[in-house]
Amino acid sequence: MSDNGDFMGKKVIFVHPPDLVNGPIMDILTSQELEVYVLKDHSRIPEINSKYPDSIFFLNVDAAISESEWHQYIQSLNSSCPGIQLGILSFKITDQEQMQFYLLDLGISCGFIQLKQGAKAACEMMMKVLTANEVKGRRKYLRYKCLSEDKATINFSLFENDINGEVLDISSVGLSCLLSAHQGLVKNQLIRNMQLRLRGIIVNADVILMGTRVVEGEQTIYVFLFHADAQSKMKEKVRSYIFTAFQKSFAREFSLR
Repeated sequence: MSDNGDFMGKKVIFVHPPDLVNGPIMDILTSQELEVYVLKDHSRIPEINSKYPDSIFFLNVDAAISESEWHQYIQSLNSSCPGIQLGILSFKITDQEQMQFYLLDLGISCGFIQLKQGAKAACEMMMKVLTANEVKGRRKYLRYKCLSEDKATINFSLFENDINGEVLDISSVGLSCLLSAHQGLVKNQLIRNMQLRLRGIIVNADVILMGTRVVEGEQTIYVFLFHADAQSKMKEKVRSYIFTAFQKSFAREFSLR
């Protein structure tokens, strides 16, 4: 894996995920700053794996096709995509011999997750697999680079002046942005009640200006960190926005429905 890949981490892609995964488990994984996606068309796995060969795919073998067809499909994936990293999800399969068949005979390298045991236990097992595979790389926080269509903006008051800005990138710990005005802003300044608009989600947060940098000789980028007292609910909203934005970008990149 390249240095860049080590730094950026890996994509975790859930194929035909049931509601338990698409809800509670996804929430837990995003709170752990993992880059997670939903894929509803298993036939696209080879294409995605070709573009992102470090990805981990968790296949819900209870859905879409029969179990025997999953066996054949997994064998074809192992043949056409050498080294592909696959894990299995299932409510229905609880027999140890059946699970061993996937792990040993089909060569599943990323575990068999029994969903019947509930979200917490399933997620704990999943996290062990993901940690062993170093999915986070060397980054601590997942950062999303905003597009103009994301309509990610900020506004706050400074010395009775309204200041607006365009968010360039964002994580659960801070953001960088361009500002309409900046007179009076100094490093380490605390800004109370900055309002973020993220694809219609409104988030209010206290932030601290950590620094600036100039790009293209004229534009000044401002870097803010969310105050240490930021509420967990605020961070959940930011993570939800990042997850949705990454999923939309993923769907667009591979022309997914």
